[in-house]
Amino acid sequence: MNEVEVVEHPKSWIIIAFLKALGVKAEVVKHPSPNRVTIVYASHNPGERFFWLPETSDDFISMMEKKIRCGADDGHLNYELNMFWGMFSKWLTKKNIKIRRCPLYPDNKKFALILTHDVDILKYWWLGTIGRSVELCKLRQYKKVANSWKECMKDVITWRNPFNTFKKYMDIEEKYGARSTFFFIVNAGGIRSFWQNRGGDYKIEGIKTILQYIKDRGWEVGLHASYLSHIKKDALCREKMILEEVLGDNVIGVRHHFLKLEIPLTWKLHAECGLRYDSTYGYGNKLGWRCGFSFPFEPYSLKVLEIPLIIMDRTFSKYLRCEPSWNLIAPILDKLHNAGGTGAILWHNNAVEGGGNIGYLELYEKILDWCHNNGGWLTSGENFLRHWESLWQ
Repeated sequence: MNEVEVVEHPKSWIIIAFLKALGVKAEVVKHPSPNRVTIVYASHNPGERFFWLPETSDDFISMMEKKIRCGADDGHLNYELNMFWGMFSKWLTKKNIKIRRCPLYPDNKKFALILTHDVDILKYWWLGTIGRSVELCKLRQYKKVANSWKECMKDVITWRNPFNTFKKYMDIEEKYGARSTFFFIVNAGGIRSFWQNRGGDYKIEGIKTILQYIKDRGWEVGLHASYLSHIKKDALCREKMILEEVLGDNVIGVRHHFLKLEIPLTWKLHAECGLRYDSTYGYGNKLGWRCGFSFPFEPYSLKVLEIPLIIMDRTFSKYLRCEPSWNLIAPILDKLHNAGGTGAILWHNNAVEGGGNIGYLELYEKILDWCHNNGGWLTSGENFLRHWESLWQ
């Protein structure tokens, strides 16, 4: 195995993750002159080094990210996808050094799409439908408003909850040999709690049969951490414990409500609470990789795997002010495929006709079909984590 030495730097953790994905052993060393501008370099033979001078000496992720849902206008995060690998590969070519990339996915799969669903609304489905109807009216999609309420009435007449879509999603995913993760809010229950937490209208104890059904079918139940838990260790640990008690099993995955992260604090809280992976790290208002890195990574020295979120259904209607379309999603999937990378997709449980989301379910299945036919591994966060960890044992 080739060995690469990386000088310690705020960005070194993500570079090491990149080299690790290439089958390269990377070592972090102290910079001999801390007062100098830090450089990152890779050495193959004595006297042969690849230098990378970062544009700024700021942390890779600044404290500006305390705000909700990091936006695409944060210039310090606008890195070209896999920029470092492009620079590093040119250096390898110049030195006539060949590194054979190790297989990253099972069964010769070319890339991985992690399937996830956040369960924000379940009981008071009509609140979600009303809110979505307002959005559609602003977009002058009046026909879709009518169709959504038509679908709602069908469910009401037959005493079905239009947002209880767990079987529907699992049946679709099973057609492609896929598995997914459903993230549930714990600190919830009642309309007052719903408004305070900006979601979560159900008591976790009241949906134990749903959790058990998901678990029995072989899908994953994860924690959709509450609105302020990204900065409160006690709250995060308590929510994890409650969910585990109701589920009767360990919970290892998390995504924070509203994609809230305070870095590096939130990642540290994950490790301290025993959460093994997170999939919050993504944009709210655009598609793609927030840090310009198409692989999962362990931030800093923490034993927490971050699986980048690259596609979210709410990005379209809430931020891009349009309905989701294959033409917008296909380029992201092409990048994922070409990079041989990993990304997570978030498709809410209420992304169905009854929630005013006309055509969302069909589009989700089209995404799965494309990935399946192009060598993609469609799996849950838990399955991915266990496989990823097995590569480095």
